[in-house]
Amino acid sequence: MRLADLLDRCLVLEERAGAVYRMFAAAADEETELWAGLAVDEEEHARSIRKARGSVASDDGALITVDGDHVRLAAALLLARERLATTAGPPASP
Repeated sequence: MRLADLLDRCLVLEERAGAVYRMFAAAADEETELWAGLAVDEEEHARSIRKARGSVASDDGALITVDGDHVRLAAALLLARERLATTAGPPASP
């Protein structure tokens, strides 16, 4: 699997999770803030993945092995994060 494809899949999952949490927040009688906060977290994750995805060309031939092993998936995500960190420069100060 190409890294770009993996990031695309991760982005879809983060966006779906955020949508589910927003639905829970809208339907909840209690814990609305909890569900809304989780939705915001997922939106932030999606934003990070979009940034990482922007640093990987769609036709990049870099292949990674993902066979359901969570350790390998985590390593692939860390690789994407490292690529982002090297291309994005230092974080902006608040």
